[in-house]
Amino acid sequence: MSKKWAEKWNHHHVKMIHLTEFEKKIQSYDGMIIETGGRFAQGKLGGDKYEQRCLDDAKNYMLAGGSKKHLIEIVDRYILFYEKETEWKFQDLEMAFLRNIKEKLIGVAKMNKKEIRAVYSENTIRVYQAYCDDIADEAIQLGTFGKKFKMDRMTWIKPSFLWMMYRCGWATKSGQERVLAIDIKREGFDYIVQHAIASTHNENMGISFEEWKEQVQKSDIRCQWDPERDIYGNPLEIRSIQLGLRREAVKSYVNEWIVHIEDITAYVKDLYNKKNKGMDIQSLLPKEQIYICK
Repeated sequence: MSKKWAEKWNHHHVKMIHLTEFEKKIQSYDGMIIETGGRFAQGKLGGDKYEQRCLDDAKNYMLAGGSKKHLIEIVDRYILFYEKETEWKFQDLEMAFLRNIKEKLIGVAKMNKKEIRAVYSENTIRVYQAYCDDIADEAIQLGTFGKKFKMDRMTWIKPSFLWMMYRCGWATKSGQERVLAIDIKREGFDYIVQHAIASTHNENMGISFEEWKEQVQKSDIRCQWDPERDIYGNPLEIRSIQLGLRREAVKSYVNEWIVHIEDITAYVKDLYNKKNKGMDIQSLLPKEQIYICK
């Protein structure tokens, strides 16, 4: 074994140790919350230092030549998993931890500009969701969601087309092969925004963590501002809104606010193919404009 090759192998080994430790900490956080009844997530019993230890592992991994994108993909996998665990009483704490880690990894703490950009008319505004064939086919047939749509789970709507593409992988991810453009009443969308509770607590809210947690538990609507994406999935220096609906808000969404549903999967796949061939698709994207709630 040559000295040069040995150094290269050792460097890679050290890099992978940091990556393993990072994911191990991400994976173990839910157990820490459960064991302490949520106190760990409130900065007690060592919880105040846990996030920084995760970030230190991430930093060491990148210093050894590791990819920031790889770290973010790991966190995204856990976000996708825990978003579905709506009945778990510590879901909010877990999601707050994961989103904080992700934001600090991609450096979006400086991204303070928040805009709702959407395709809208005088009466409706368009949001996007992606589902499997069974749910999508039924929704297209009924003009709203039917029995195959789970009313007892939180559903997230997104007015940003490119954020939806980032999330569903341009209709390539499992269970998100069909992209739906859903026009809902503006009065319904405005109500959702005005009654939404932020998914993550921060000190600028003017309320304590306990007060925020109580609001989240009582509210039927969540709101989070995530980095907007370009056509390649890279984060931009503005934030786009996502809105989570559950309980009575989901009922109103399905039974009162939806005006029209269009299956745009073919359009999405056509754009995806053009993009992969190196074609400029910017002019082919939906013409979104800044939206102001009444």
